[in-house]
Amino acid sequence: MPAQILFVTNEPGMERLIRQCFKDKIKANKYQFTFAIDGIEAFKEIKSNPEIQLAIVDMIPQISILDWMPRERKLPDVKFLSSFEKHGNNLIKEYYCQNIPILSALNSNYPKIKKILASALVDVELIRMSAIDQGASTLLKPYDSDELEQMIEQSLLLTLG
Repeated sequence: MPAQILFVTNEPGMERLIRQCFKDKIKANKYQFTFAIDGIEAFKEIKSNPEIQLAIVDMIPQISILDWMPRERKLPDVKFLSSFEKHGNNLIKEYYCQNIPILSALNSNYPKIKKILASALVDVELIRMSAIDQGASTLLKPYDSDELEQMIEQSLLLTLG
């Protein structure tokens, strides 16, 4: 029976990329991926497939740094920097509002499901501590398929052990 992996992501094209990267494992019936675009869909998937062993949470904030970047300049100006200083924390807050509640709910309702939090945020220690608080491993982006596979394998070993 293949390992059941739930990938929670709102990143466009991620499902296609993951299926392409792991096509041999999928074909060999080693991994079976299910995808959800948010926490609500993730929990519907878990209810319909209680065999899910691993959840990878990779929700990207919908706030873009480009929203504050001056269009006519190549380098950020003082106005941009003060705007980012003011709104940059919103990026981090939105990240936490999207990812940490999903991990927390998984922890509370499905403690046997192993969790990986993928993040591109630069505050590595903050991300790791937040993930650890929720019983999750961390995977820093950008990652390649080998790194992801290694994390998947490590998490699945913990599930079996």
